[in-house]
Parts: sequence; C-alpha cells; structure tokens
Amino acid sequence: SVTFGANSQLTTIGEFAFYKTTSLTSIAIPDTVTSIGEGVFDSATSLNSITFGTGSQITTIGTYAFYETALTTIAIPDLVTTIGNEAFYGTPFLNSITFGTGSQLNSIGDYAFRYATALTSIAIPDLVTTIGTSAFYGTTVLNSVTFGANSQLTTIGEQVFREASALTSIAIPDTVTTIGAGAFYGTTNLNSVTFGANSQLTSIGSYAFREASALTSIAIPDGVTGINELTFYQTTSLTSVTFGENSQLTTISDWVFYGTTSLNSVYIPSGVTAIGPNAFLETTSLTTVYLTEDLTIDVTTYEIGTSGSFFGAVNVSFVPSTIITGTGPFELLDWTGAGSPTNFMISGFSSVAPNA
Repeated sequence: SVTFGANSQLTTIGEFAFYKTTSLTSIAIPDTVTSIGEGVFDSATSLNSITFGTGSQITTIGTYAFYETALTTIAIPDLVTTIGNEAFYGTPFLNSITFGTGSQLNSIGDYAFRYATALTSIAIPDLVTTIGTSAFYGTTVLNSVTFGANSQLTTIGEQVFREASALTSIAIPDTVTTIGAGAFYGTTNLNSVTFGANSQLTSIGSYAFREASALTSIAIPDGVTGINELTFYQTTSLTSVTFGENSQLTTISDWVFYGTTSLNSVYIPSGVTAIGPNAFLETTSLTTVYLTEDLTIDVTTYEIGTSGSFFGAVNVSFVPSTIITGTGPFELLDWTGAGSPTNFMISGFSSVAPNA
C-alpha cells in the first residue's frame, strides 16, 4: 500500500521508484505530480489500478513506466504530452485507454503498447503527430483505431500495427505523409484502408501491408512517388489497386505484388519509370495491364495491343487505360480535340462509323 495525503506537494516520482513492488495493487497519484519517471512501476506485476485526479498536472509518462504491470484500464490526464517508449509494454490485461477531449498528447513512443493483448480499441487524440515504431505490435484483439476530424498525425511508424490481427478497417488521416515499413504487416482481417481526397501521403514503406490477407482493394493517393519492396506481398484477396489521374508514382519496387493471387488487372500510371524484375511474380490471376501509352522500362517496350510477360507475370494483355463509353454508332467527333489520348478503347457503342 502506498498513500499520499490530501495536501501532498509531491511533484516527481523518480526513476524505478516502485520497480518490482510485486504486491502493490493500486495507487492514486497526487494532482501535484508533473512527471512519472522511467520505469517507476516497471514489473509491479500486481498493479491493476492507477488513478489521477481531475486536476492532475502530469505532462510526461516515462519509458517503461508501467512495463509488465496488471493494469486493466487507464485514463491519461489531459496535460500529458508524451507517452514514452515501452511505457505499457506487456500489459496483458489492459483493455481500455482513454483520453480527455482536451488531451495535449503529441507523441506515442516506440513499443508503447506492444503486447497489450486485451486492448480492443483506441481513439488517437488530435494533437498526436507521431506513432512510434511497433507501438501497437501484437495487440491481437485490437479491432478499432480511430482518429479525430482534426487529426495532426504525420507519421505511422514502422510495424505500428503489425499482427493487430483483429483490426478490420482504418481511415488514414489526410495529414499523414509516411506509413512506415511493416506498419500493417500480418493484419490478417484488415479489409479496408481508406485515404481522404486531400491525403498528403508520399511514402509507403517496405512490406507495409504484407500478408494483410483480407484486403480486397486500395486506392493509392496521388502524392505517393514510390511503392517499396514487398508492400503487398501475399495480400491474397487483393483484387483492385487504383491510382488517380494525377498520380506522381515513378517506382514500383521489387516483389511489391508477389503472391497477390486475386489481382486480375492493374493500371500503371504514366509517370512510372522503374519496376522491379519480380514486382508481379506469382500474380497468377493477372491478365490485364492498363497503360496510357506504350511503356518502356530498361530498354524493353510494352506495346498497347500486344501481350506477353510483365515483371514476373506471364501472358498479360496491354490495353489502353482510357475507355470511352456510349450508345449508338461511334463517330468522328465523339473523341477529338487537344489532349485526346492516342490510345483508347470504346465500350457500349452499337457500331463504328466509317468516318470515325
């Protein structure tokens, strides 16, 4: 038992103050405390309850602060700006983390909630700009991750949600510029990833969605310039990958779509200048590659209207990405003028007029 008087003036709980106090079950932190230092309750394996007053002045929760404790719930005080690395690592009974509407949190550290295996949901406060490496790695029952309409998040770090196998959907805030390597690796029930119309995303890290085997479609934001190695490796339900008309994509790296056995067509943006030699290996259902114009990569040209192998895929057809639809006969003026594509297909017309 640890108690503090009603008029406690305590401001700091120092590093490892209650380290391995294995009989401690609960503690109420005085409002005057501004910092919980490194490892304060590290390995206090019976600690299942910690409370803060409504006037709490805490701004920092240090590294390893609650490492391998028995906490079941925690309400983070509004003035906390930082949750340190591994702060709640290995808390297998933690099923609820809440933040106030006035939360000042801006950073969630590396491994902060790794193996919090009872955690089912979390709402990330708007002021958080960075979620660190492996922050929610192995949170195997986490099924809901939400962001506010005013989210300021810019970075989803490496392996943040790796093996969060209960997660089914996520909407990435427009402010995010980087999704780190392995961020959603092994999220085997993830079937929906969406980006806003104003997405600022520029980078998707290697194996970011590797083995996200329930993911069926994804629309890549225009600002993404490269898709790194193994990004969609063995996302076996993936049938559709789309890019906007203003896509800035230049590079599709090696093994990106390896084993995406449900993918039957893909559109290659006009700015792509490099594709890895095995980018589409084992895409056994791939039959159609849409191109805006003939594509030349490493002195090999893939001509619209032909078929052949394509960076690991075999026997695919190269067809125009522009499709003109209509009814009745297709005539001369149906598609003319400055900027008209050289290559296109027509669909729905009853015939092609002689002057077309």
